[in-house]
Amino acid sequence: MKFFAYIVTVAVAALLLIAPSAVVLADTTAAPGSTTSAPTSTAGS
Repeated sequence: MKFFAYIVTVAVAALLLIAPSAVVLADTTAAPGSTTSAPTSTAGS
């Protein structure tokens, strides 16, 4: 059970580290007209 909790903690920490950079990357590379489609593509991945 401790191992499972460790895996969940690592997964959440990795998600918190990766998510902001992915959002920034999508915002900087997206064209002004495609800003509405950028969040949906990042959330789906």
